[in-house]
Amino acid sequence: IRAAFAVNQFTITASAGVNGIITPSGAVVVNFGSNQIFTMVPNIGFHVDSLFVDGVNQGSLLTFTFVNTTTNHTIRAVFALNQYTITASAGPNGTIAPSGAILLNFGANQAFGISPGTGYHIDSVIVDGVNQGPVSAFAFNNVTANHTIRAVFAINQFTISASASVNGTISPSGVIVANFGTNQVFTMTPNTGFHVDSLIVDGANQGQITLFTFTNVTVNHTIRAVFAINQYTITASSGPNGSISPSGAVIVNHGSTQSFTVAPIASFHVDSVIVDGVNQGQLTSFTFTNVTAPHTIRAVFAINQSTITASAGINGTISPVGIVIVNFGSSQAFTITPNIGFHVDSVIVDAVNQGQLSSFTFTNV
Repeated sequence: IRAAFAVNQFTITASAGVNGIITPSGAVVVNFGSNQIFTMVPNIGFHVDSLFVDGVNQGSLLTFTFVNTTTNHTIRAVFALNQYTITASAGPNGTIAPSGAILLNFGANQAFGISPGTGYHIDSVIVDGVNQGPVSAFAFNNVTANHTIRAVFAINQFTISASASVNGTISPSGVIVANFGTNQVFTMTPNTGFHVDSLIVDGANQGQITLFTFTNVTVNHTIRAVFAINQYTITASSGPNGSISPSGAVIVNHGSTQSFTVAPIASFHVDSVIVDGVNQGQLTSFTFTNVTAPHTIRAVFAINQSTITASAGINGTISPVGIVIVNFGSSQAFTITPNIGFHVDSVIVDAVNQGQLSSFTFTNV
C-alpha cells in the first residue's frame, strides 16, 4: 500500500473593469501557504478607483499581495478617469470666469475669460506661477495635471504732458501720471513783469488763468502755459496850441522807458506838464523810466505875454497905468489925460518921444 499526497491548492479569481488591467488575471491557482502578488495597471489618463478583495474595498492600490493563502479569494480592480483641479482666482477690481476650483477630466479643455473693472486693466495672468502677460482669455488644452490661474488687475493710468513757454513756470511740469478718476491741479506762475497770456489745454485756449484742474481723469491730456510781458498804457494828451509826442494811448512793456516831447506852437509856451495828476512844471520833455504801472501825461499850453510898463509924470494921468500884461500879437491902447491947466508935453515910448499925444496904441505886441 502506498499513499501519495498533494499540496492543497486554492483559486484566486482576478478581474478588472474597463480602462485598466490586473496581472495576473483570471483564475490564478495558488498552493497552500503561498503568497500571490497582483499588480494593477490603469490605462493612460485613468487611475485605480478601488480594489475589492473578497468583496472588501482596499482603496486605490496599485499592488496587493495575498499572504499564506489557505482559502480561495477574489480580487477585482476598478478604474476611473483621472480628474484634475484648476484653481482660478482674481485680485480686486476685476473677475475671472469661471472662478474657484474647476474639476476637469483627463484630456479635457478649459477656457477662462478675464474682465477688468471700470477704470482698470489686466496687469498680468499668472498660470502655474508663470506670467502670461495682460491676456483677456486663456485656455488649458488636454489637461493632464492640476493647474492654477490668477488674474491681477491694475488701475488705468493716463499721462498729462505739462509744459510752459519762457518767462514763467507750470507746476507740476513734464509728464505727469494720473490714476483713472483722479484729479490733477496745475499752477501757472509768471515771472516778475509777465502774465499768463494763454493756457492751452488739449489744444483749446482756456484764457489767462493761473490755476487749472483736470477732474476725473479718464484719457491722456496736454497742458501748456504761454506767458507774455506785462504792458501798460500811458495816456498822453495835450491842450490846444501845442502837441505832445507820442500822443494817445501809448503801450509800454514792463520795465521799459518812454519819452515824450512837448512842443507849443508859435507864440505859445508850455504852461504845465501834468503827470499822474501832478504838475511837473514847464517842461518840453518828460521820460517815464522802469514803467510798472499805467500813467497819464498831459501838456497844457499858454499864449506868450509881454508887459507894458505905463507911467505918468505929475499933473496928469495915463490909463491904464502900471504893469499892463498883453497877449502876444494883441493891441493895447493908452489914454493920456493932463490935469486942468496942463497939457501933454511928450509921450515917451520905448525911450522915443512920440510927441504931444493924448493916446497911443501898441499894435501886434
